[in-house]
Amino acid sequence: MTEQVVVAPLLAALVTAIVTLLLRSYPRLQRGASVLGSGAYGVGVLVLASWVAADPDGRLVYQVSDWTAPFGISLVADPLSVLMLGLTAVVSLAALVYSLWFVDRES
Repeated sequence: MTEQVVVAPLLAALVTAIVTLLLRSYPRLQRGASVLGSGAYGVGVLVLASWVAADPDGRLVYQVSDWTAPFGISLVADPLSVLMLGLTAVVSLAALVYSLWFVDRES
């Protein structure tokens, strides 16, 4: 179960994209879903960071579909990748809030 937390930020972004596409007829709900999804992405990164910090090796490896590296996809979370995910979460949330404020002000 510990290795599966590696896909948490990816799943949060994917679900947010799908929900915002489905809500494109309702702009206010779409904006709210975007902010909630960005927050869920940040929470996923925090959970991943706590698991990576608690791991004795300092990294988590998840084999997608349980195939080994030459044939499958390996997702690896180490302190540097978690730092980059955290920076992405902070910058994307700030850009989203700024853009929502700017778009609301124009309309």
